[in-house]
Amino acid sequence: MKLIRKLDTGVSYFEGSHFLDKRGTFTKIFETSNPALNSFSVKQINLVTSLRKNTLRGLHYQKGMFAEAKIFRIIDGIIQLAFIDLRKDSETYTKGDSLILDSPMHSVFIPRGFATGYCTLKNNTSVLYLSDNQYNVQAECGIKWDDPAIALNWKIKNPLLSQKDNSWKKWNP
Repeated sequence: MKLIRKLDTGVSYFEGSHFLDKRGTFTKIFETSNPALNSFSVKQINLVTSLRKNTLRGLHYQKGMFAEAKIFRIIDGIIQLAFIDLRKDSETYTKGDSLILDSPMHSVFIPRGFATGYCTLKNNTSVLYLSDNQYNVQAECGIKWDDPAIALNWKIKNPLLSQKDNSWKKWNP
C-alpha cells in the first residue's frame, strides 16, 4: 500500500496493490508491513451496503477504552467520507474534513479519537471498513451530521438517515 497523502490530522489516504487481467481483479485490502499501519490490529471487519444514493451513516465514535481506529475502503460505488478530530490534546481538535472514495484501489486510515461518517453518492454502494477495537453500545456516541460547530461541506442536502443518526445532538466541544 502506497501512501498518497497524509493530512495534518493524522488521517492517511492510501493506494493499494490492485491487479487486473483476463480473469478479473486482485486487490490487497490490508497489510501490516505498511509503516503507517503496522500498529493497527484488526478486531472487526464490516461490510455495509446502502441501496440509495444520499444515504448518510454517522457521525459516530466510541468513548474511552472503546475508541476505534478505522480503515475505510469502497467496494462498489462512491462515498464522501467525513471525519472530525475529537482528541482534546491534538493541534487539530474540532477540525473536520472529508475525502471522496470512488475506487477499491484507495483506502483511508483514521486514527483513534475521531468521529466518522459517510454519505453515499451513488446507488448500491458497498463500503468495507476495518476497526481495531470491538464495538460497545454503552460507549457509542454521535454528532449530528449537519452540526454548524463542525461545518462539514457535505455533497448532499437532504440525506436518508437512520432514526439514531437523526437523533444525535449538536456537539458542544
